[in-house]
Amino acid sequence: MDDKELIKSIGSGDKSALRELYLRYNGPIYAFLMSRCNNAELCSDCVQDTMLNVIRSASQFSGKASVKTWLFTIARNKLVDALR
Repeated sequence: MDDKELIKSIGSGDKSALRELYLRYNGPIYAFLMSRCNNAELCSDCVQDTMLNVIRSASQFSGKASVKTWLFTIARNKLVDALR
């Protein structure tokens, strides 16, 4: 499945799609966050919070941006919130 199909499936409650998305993006999102704060525990928490946000909002994903852009924006916002 491509990323948009995964998001659509996650919005329908498909846990295997969530697992696939997590496996696909966990590492890149973690590395992205580590490059900004170098705190492993905080970055792991932000990755988890990002995926929780995906579960909650997948059904509202509009597709205007790529899934990757959407995920990294969520992750960045989670990090900014955590650093406040």
